Amino acid sequence: MNLTRWLLALIITSNCSLVATLAAHAASPAQIQAASGYGSTAPTTQSAPVATANINQRVVSDKIAPLLSQGYALIGQGNYDKAIEVLQKALKLDKDSITARRYLAYALVRKGQAKQAIGEMQKVSKQTTPNSFDWYIFGDAYYEAGGLNHAGSCFKEALHQAPAYDAARGGLIKTLVRQDQYNEAVAQVQQGLKNARDAKSKQYYAALYDGVNQAQLIHQGHGDTSAQSPEVSSRAYLDEGKDDKASKPVMIVPTGN
Repeated sequence: MNLTRWLLALIITSNCSLVATLAAHAASPAQIQAASGYGSTAPTTQSAPVATANINQRVVSDKIAPLLSQGYALIGQGNYDKAIEVLQKALKLDKDSITARRYLAYALVRKGQAKQAIGEMQKVSKQTTPNSFDWYIFGDAYYEAGGLNHAGSCFKEALHQAPAYDAARGGLIKTLVRQDQYNEAVAQVQQGLKNARDAKSKQYYAALYDGVNQAQLIHQGHGDTSAQSPEVSSRAYLDEGKDDKASKPVMIVPTGN
């Protein structure tokens, strides 16, 4: 791995990528189940408002709803092997479940099985018009598979649908850096800061800005990768108190049925 890729992986995979998921403005499994007549609706928050327009009203069968909730929880715990197993079981029971397939694709990307994730998302795109979260998963999968042009296009489409989607903008920024397009990456950081809705988003983009600048210096032969540890580097711009929540996993919130 060259130094530029190492640095961006350092920044994106540390606490910053976890903060980014706060912008996955969608419904939780409980909210999805409620919209389908199953379970009760969880309260919404400013950091994760419900995108009700993206909820497909197809009824979730009782037999897979518990599996969706279990798969969601396992993803939040970082237990992707088990999540994949559970979600594949859900799809055996209901092959048309968009939510199960979205969750599965997300888990596959996190497990490093990008090509399989792309295949699952292609199936989703045949079932429903892709929303911003779908394009984000597509972008992440293409990025991990090395298809940077495709990844960039997918992240841009996610942002076209949801301009304040921090995770998608973070994906576009890391893609631009991999392509040595530093000025464009900085412009995306600045746009993200302009759209930032809360302190965590601002912290996220401040850390990304630091990462982009360091990546450019390393690319030019001026940086020192041994100067700071990944966590120290990525947290250098966190606001006063270094909000502990910024370094803890944040549950993803996919949409769908």
